[in-house]
Amino acid sequence: MAVMATTPFGERLKELRDRAGWSQQDLATEAGLGIATVAKLERGVTDPSWSTVTALAKALGMDVSAFSGTVAPPPKTPKRRKPRRS
Repeated sequence: MAVMATTPFGERLKELRDRAGWSQQDLATEAGLGIATVAKLERGVTDPSWSTVTALAKALGMDVSAFSGTVAPPPKTPKRRKPRRS
């Protein structure tokens, strides 16, 4: 069974914000949050409420699933068998 690695919410939020080319202030304004809230979320100091997650997703024009940051491990490649000697 493969184990999924997840990116912490704050790291994922910063990545998405940077990708949008926004400052923390830009995101805070668009999401109706304080800049201190965005900063604390990105540093992992606080966990977001569901309403905060939805406000951030809406501000960034994304679905809330964008914050999951789930990364599947690379698939295992089957080992090749050595050819039999005749």
